[in-house]
Amino acid sequence: RIAARRDPDGLGLVDELGELTFRELDRRSNALARAWQERGLDDTSTIALLCRDHRGLVEAMFAAGKLGAKALLMNTGFAKPQFAAVAEREGVSALVYDIEFTDILGDVPDSIPRYLAWVDEAENEHPTVEELMAATPGDDVTRPKSIGSLILLTSGTTGTPKGDRKST
Repeated sequence: RIAARRDPDGLGLVDELGELTFRELDRRSNALARAWQERGLDDTSTIALLCRDHRGLVEAMFAAGKLGAKALLMNTGFAKPQFAAVAEREGVSALVYDIEFTDILGDVPDSIPRYLAWVDEAENEHPTVEELMAATPGDDVTRPKSIGSLILLTSGTTGTPKGDRKST
């Protein structure tokens, strides 16, 4: 938000799909935050992110912060049972993932909403963050009641990885 106001046309991100300015990142993450609000996510939510490094991950992190939600960075090397155990213990409200990780989500209850951050094919069973952003205005989001946070997982050397509360 600050970079979008100071240097709106400055280069904010470059990935396989091209460049985005700070203004574009701000508006796109606003749109995603608004779309998630319409679907019931808020400052009490935990949004698990299972993505490679690309705009979908960054936009989801920004949108979670604008909601005041917790963004939980999940390990792309998780096995299916381990992913489900961490999602349950951390109280995940929604999942954002890249299509290549679909199999890892198999043990997570279907009641947890899923959003695709990166897809390689046209047909998908879950909405994409791109579709949500395209269908929602990118106007500023009202400041949340509480500040959003980023949760990092411990290494899990003595069991299933746990959310590091110091990172929140």
